[in-house]
Amino acid sequence: MHSLLSPGIRLLGRVGFARKFQILFFLFMLPLAAACGLSGRTIATN
Repeated sequence: MHSLLSPGIRLLGRVGFARKFQILFFLFMLPLAAACGLSGRTIATN
């Protein structure tokens, strides 16, 4: 398991503190925005 996670841990170790929050923001907000867009289109067609 450690060998699976170590590349990501190493990458995050090189990234600054504020940039980590930006990465997390985009990782959580992009799927949420896509889901809202898809559900909005579904509601609009009905």
